[in-house]
Amino acid sequence: MDNPIYSLSAGALLVLATLGLYKMFVILKHKTFLDRRDLSVLKIDPKEIGTNMEVFIRAIKPPFTLEVAIQHLGKEKVYYLIVPRHKAKSLLSVKGLSEVKDYHLFHSGGEHLGAYFKDSEFWPQVSLEKIDFSVVNEVGEGAVVQFVFGKKRRGKTAVNFRIAASAPSVFQAREIMNGLKGSFGEYNSVDSSGEEFIHLVNAREFDSGEQMFWGVVAS
Repeated sequence: MDNPIYSLSAGALLVLATLGLYKMFVILKHKTFLDRRDLSVLKIDPKEIGTNMEVFIRAIKPPFTLEVAIQHLGKEKVYYLIVPRHKAKSLLSVKGLSEVKDYHLFHSGGEHLGAYFKDSEFWPQVSLEKIDFSVVNEVGEGAVVQFVFGKKRRGKTAVNFRIAASAPSVFQAREIMNGLKGSFGEYNSVDSSGEEFIHLVNAREFDSGEQMFWGVVAS
């Protein structure tokens, strides 16, 4: 039986928007979607996993999602691994991984901007530890760098490489996006900030229209 939250009519959504409850509906829909996909969110402690992040990620069999994020409350940069729940059981035996509740990146009532990267055949040369989150304010702003890893093809890994920012104003969100883009200057970015793209980020969905195929690191 379908969850009733997915059966609301356009009229009902308009009423929610009028009452100022639409953002709450989006958050609830996201949580319901995550539950339906049977995904687990694991927090990574880079100091405890016993190797660098790239080696650690290369050892995990796709599909999975890696995120480096700052939530809209606080300045702590956190690494997340999102995997099918059945895979999480074996991964939790790995030192440095712990299961957590999903986090909320997007500020309620704020502005959301996003982009994805294209046209690269190599793993990123920028260290994940050096991603520029410096302009993200402690309260009301958030940002994420997201890698959605799909199935391997022709010896390479299909990847969606995305960034997104949330802030009270478009100006603040754009400042965050500029910092994130600067961390990956060798890539061509495509701005994509519509509701559908934000849903893809929230749901950790792979999109073949965004895919790159990553192989060995460029020399």
